[in-house]
Amino acid sequence: MTGENKVLYNYLDKNVPNSKINYSFSKYLGECFIKIWKDSRKEVLDKYKLDKGINSDKVLGTLQYGKIGVYDTLTLIKTWCSNKKELVKFFPKINLLLKRFEVTKKIFNKYDIDFYPINRDDYKNFTCYCGFGYLLVCCYEVSGKLQYLNSLLKLNDILCSVSDKLSKKNLQTLVFLIKKERLFINDLIDKKL
Repeated sequence: MTGENKVLYNYLDKNVPNSKINYSFSKYLGECFIKIWKDSRKEVLDKYKLDKGINSDKVLGTLQYGKIGVYDTLTLIKTWCSNKKELVKFFPKINLLLKRFEVTKKIFNKYDIDFYPINRDDYKNFTCYCGFGYLLVCCYEVSGKLQYLNSLLKLNDILCSVSDKLSKKNLQTLVFLIKKERLFINDLIDKKL
């Protein structure tokens, strides 16, 4: 849209994850929203032309972070995603992690058995966010449940907001996540039409 009626994509914030992006009471904007959402993602893809050869196996290989612990988020994600055929059996735990993300819009490095963060200040490792995005892609591909796609959209908003702070590996993962997100949304649009 042009002129005074221009609609902006309001779900990117350079302050995340310190501040939460508010999705409550969002207005329905239909096709106009899809266009501005696609434009926002294209802008990030164009900025970081890093998509050469990135695939699921490479993304899974980049999910490494320090010492492996019992509740280490990246270790859990790698375990869950290493065999997509077995992923469904982890859905109860994954859905608990998803619920925690939906409330806080943060991914912490370590969680207790009930997926409460071990350290509430330990949420700025963007590799964890990339790993969680990969997990959401896997869950959506296996189940087709929109809750995973919905969270992927929000997670990608966070990663796009902080794209200038991401390592090259995390940027490559973000490109992968955006491409998957766009593919899923386009598939849904095609099914509706």
